[in-house]
This record gives sequence, C-alpha cells and structure tokens, in this order.
Amino acid sequence: MAEKQYKVAVFVETSRAYGRALCEGIADFAQANGHWIFAGGGESWEEGLREIAGQADGVIARIPNAKMAKALARLRIPVVDLYRWRDYPAISSVDADHAAIGRMAAAWFIERRFKNFAFCGYAGAPFSDARGAAFTAAVGTAGHPCSGYKEAAFSSDFLGKMILQAERYGDPPDRDRMAAWLGSLERPVAVFCCHDIRAYQLVTLCKELGLSVPRDVAVMGVDNDRILCGFSDPMLTSVDPDAHRIGWAGARQLFALMTKSAKGPRHVLVSPKQMVERSSTETDPVEPLWLSEALRFIRKEIPAGVNAEEVIRHVGLSHTQVEKAFAKVLGNTVHQEITRLRMREACRLLTETTHPAATISALAGFTSPQYFNRLFRRHLGLTPVAYRLKCGLAATVARS
Repeated sequence: MAEKQYKVAVFVETSRAYGRALCEGIADFAQANGHWIFAGGGESWEEGLREIAGQADGVIARIPNAKMAKALARLRIPVVDLYRWRDYPAISSVDADHAAIGRMAAAWFIERRFKNFAFCGYAGAPFSDARGAAFTAAVGTAGHPCSGYKEAAFSSDFLGKMILQAERYGDPPDRDRMAAWLGSLERPVAVFCCHDIRAYQLVTLCKELGLSVPRDVAVMGVDNDRILCGFSDPMLTSVDPDAHRIGWAGARQLFALMTKSAKGPRHVLVSPKQMVERSSTETDPVEPLWLSEALRFIRKEIPAGVNAEEVIRHVGLSHTQVEKAFAKVLGNTVHQEITRLRMREACRLLTETTHPAATISALAGFTSPQYFNRLFRRHLGLTPVAYRLKCGLAATVARS
C-alpha cells in the first residue's frame, strides 16, 4: 500500500535570504521524511487560501496579523507559524530564540571591550523587542548602560506586514529621528540592530552624517543576509539565526501534527547558529590608536603563529612602552593577549567548522596539537573535542 501523500501550503516570503532559507529547510525535511506535495501557497495568502480550501492537509506560514491567523484557523487543519508575531489559539509555532540572539550579540561586543552600547529596532515588533531586551540586560549585567532607539510609533499590523514584505533598503520613514539619536550617542559605540535591513539603514545614515563605521559606530545585524551584508559598505557583521534549521523544525512540527504524533510543546525556539564577523565591527575601541592597530595585526596574523616580538616590531615602539600599554589598557601582556585571541579563534573554529582538532590547532597558530590540547584544557577546563560536543548540544532546538 502506497504511503499517504500530504498536501502542504507554504506562505513564506521568498524575496529575502531569510525566507528562502526557511523554505530550503522545509524542502529538506520533506525530501527526507515524507511524501509531500506543495500546493497553493506563495506570498499572497488571501488568494492562496482560496486555492487550497478543502485540499491541503497542513500549512506552514509566516503570520503577520490576526486576520491571517483567523483565516488559517477556519481551515481546521494543522498550521505552523514561523513568524510568531503573536501566539494564536490552535496554531503551533517555530521561531528563532530572539533572547539568545540578543545575548550572543552582547557577549560578542563585551568580549571586545566596548563600553558604550545601543540597540536599534522597531518598538512593538515582538522579535525586535525580545532581542533588544536581552541585549540591554546582558550589557547591563556587565555594568554598561544601553541606549535604546525609540522610533516614531508604527501600528502593530503595519509593522508586521512591512517587515515581511515592504521594508526598504533606502531611507527609513524615521530617518531624521534616527539621525538625531545617532548624533546623541557617546562614541565609540557598539550598535546592535534588530535585523540586517535596520543595520544597513544605520550604516548608510552613519556615512551621511560623517561617522566612521566601525571606528565611531560598530554595527551588527541579524539574519546573515549575504546580499544585504554585501551591499553595505563596510560589509555587515551579522548573527546567523539558522533559518534553515527553523524551516526544518517547522516542517517536522507540521508533520507530527498531520500524522497525529505530536507529543512536544506547541511553541519551539531554535538557537542562533553563529556570529559572522565582517568589516562593520572590525575595530577595537581602545586608546592609543597604535594599540588598536596592534590588536588588528594580531588577529590578522594568528594563523601564521604571530608572537610578541613580531607585534612589538610592527608597532615600532620600545618593548617597555608596548608592554606597559598592554598591561594598563588590556590587563594582559602581549603574549597573554595573543593567547587570548588565539583561544577565541580556536573556539570559533570548533563551533563553526568540522575541522579536526589538529587542523584547528594549526589554523589558530599553535605550535603543536599537543600544546593546543594542554592550553585549551587549562583555560576552559575541557578538551577541544569535549568543548565542541558541549557547544553542539547547546545549539539544539529549545522548547517553550
């Protein structure tokens, strides 16, 4: 007897990288786990719903308002929302863990010794509010204030639809208000934006105002939209929320509902994948200027096994001057700072690549895999392999 085929409608915007990655995750699950036929769907949900009425077994959608949620509920079939603008009765959801994204951004900036922080988003947009609140709380715990941008009020329904379909690369409607806020920030400042479009708008505005990115304003977005990040000058650093995994988890949730095998919670959160560093944050907010340049030199030369003497020669000052400045400003000797940055790079490679530990040892500039293992264990209390396993477990799907 042939396996049942499921007709599934997908209402997810494909005009941006995030939506396309969601759809790729959905497609990958469907290929691996069942006989799915994709019927109807598209971005015009009202027209699409008329086409699938009485035919679809389930729906995966990005639901921007209660009107769409009510229309989907009337179909009386399983629905999974990948937007979670609101929680709706009888509709399950899978979404990014926005609080975890905010904490990741804060930890990244704090580790780079920023003292001034700001968040730019959309007040009233649930994903933006959650990211901003977590970012602000995390930098506050570290002892730093955070300036939150308050744009002119948009209605919730307008925001929900605009962010999905009509947000612009160019000047935002609140440009003048944003410019005044930017001018009021104490610099250098680390600005976390709710997503890549907001970050792109901010970088463009900084250039118009004569503010250097990243020297005056270091800017980070979310979504790792390679087109948007590439259009930006300088290119944008961005948190990758793992949209592919969100789409895959949403399809898995829908499949469980359609087959009546769902046992888990109705709302699922997916942890962010990684930070993708680009030029918009490539700065060290320290003085004097030569010290900031020395840190950039160390990061660039880590794979080559840079040592303290090479750094001092690059700076062109006396050994005593350089060591005193490192100790006063950074609290480390030159050698200790090189080791710290080398360990940071090793941790990044362990979580973002599948390279074996011996390869990572070389890429992070360690003299031998044995020395790398000893030093890693001394600093972090576990082996590189154990660290990778621990981080892999932490990146699994969370549930609420």
